[in-house]
Amino acid sequence: MTPDPARETRLFALVALLIGAYAAAVTAMAVAHGQFELLFLKEISSALAALWVVAFAFVFCTYALDLLVRRRPARPLLVMMNELGDEILRPDWLIARTTVVAGWFCLMIFFTPFKVMIGHIQGFPFDAALAELDRLIFFGRDPWVLTHALFGSPAATFVLHMAYNMWFVMMWLSIIYFMLRPELVRLRARYITAFLLSWMIVGSLGAYFLASAGPCFYERAFGDPQFRPLMDRLHVLDAQLKTFYPGFGVHGLALQDLLWNSFASKRELFGGGISAMPSMHVSIAVLMALAARHLNRRLGWILTGFAALIWIGSVHFGWHYATDGLVALGMTLAIWKFSGWLTAALIDPAVARRAPVTA
Repeated sequence: MTPDPARETRLFALVALLIGAYAAAVTAMAVAHGQFELLFLKEISSALAALWVVAFAFVFCTYALDLLVRRRPARPLLVMMNELGDEILRPDWLIARTTVVAGWFCLMIFFTPFKVMIGHIQGFPFDAALAELDRLIFFGRDPWVLTHALFGSPAATFVLHMAYNMWFVMMWLSIIYFMLRPELVRLRARYITAFLLSWMIVGSLGAYFLASAGPCFYERAFGDPQFRPLMDRLHVLDAQLKTFYPGFGVHGLALQDLLWNSFASKRELFGGGISAMPSMHVSIAVLMALAARHLNRRLGWILTGFAALIWIGSVHFGWHYATDGLVALGMTLAIWKFSGWLTAALIDPAVARRAPVTA
């Protein structure tokens, strides 16, 4: 389907409506709880600006590599200048790309302060129940015991660690992909809508009403050492990996210290805040797999496997209870279904009335 300004304007209006409602809700929450200053932290603003400079540099490099390696025209610089000029001047493509970029950027302006607020407003009332629910599901054992039995070697832990860190790259690649493919009108609209709703519903509403710290912070939050064997095991694996190469290791341990120290001292930073349930790592990984199924079946299965690794890794490294990922899975499937219906009705109402939304 070819983009057109009217369709793209409707999608832009939907994204603006969602972001506006979310921003108003976060602002109201901040005012009600005396946390308004969190919306204007210089650390968050400067980090976001730096992040987008890196992102746009990555977009340009991706485009240049595609031109030089795959397409290989005789005069690549001339082709680049012509293509960039043509696309910048096209209103439909300009609106399409602006929708993706502006939606993600504006969301993060409000998501980070909201995540920071959750721990200070709600505390962590659900950790004990979630830990018990995990044991109930896994026949009386903590699920991390199972992951370490299966993936507890340094090599397997390293693979899980790399996959877990790759989540950030994969998430950015998904945004960049839909920036570079404005002609994928329906899938792009569905993905960006589901992407935003996942952060708002799973990462914000779910995190607020099911506030929890996670196993890695359990002892520091409650003085209860029930997850100390997991943390001791991770420190042993960290030391073992560093004997192979100093740059290896379980880097999440240092990040956990940084997040807790920031929370305890009320010194907020970009990407800060402590919130386990539901798992945004699992939610976005599932969302990428769902979108990939509409591009290529094999790619869909690969990203489904990646989502499974993310869920295992979230438990293995103590960030999440297993239940966090299962709840995120169910919520994300519902959001994907709803986003398909919503964007189909928005982009092509006649088709939407005749055909059901596919998964």
